[in-house]
Amino acid sequence: MLAAPAPPHAEISAAEYYRPDDRFAPQTNAARIELAQQHAAAPVRGAALVKDFAALWQQASRLCQAQPH
Repeated sequence: MLAAPAPPHAEISAAEYYRPDDRFAPQTNAARIELAQQHAAAPVRGAALVKDFAALWQQASRLCQAQPH
């Protein structure tokens, strides 16, 4: 979301964003849990994990620094 342009104004409030809907349905949560379990079960080499993490935090840092204060 940091890479996308900011909308001209908020389209919904924070309360509306977190309203109960299909995003928080039991089947949606089950799918999230299953995906997380698959990722956790995948073999990962230490060096690859460190490289991926470093790239991710550096990208997030660049995007955050570019945001207006």
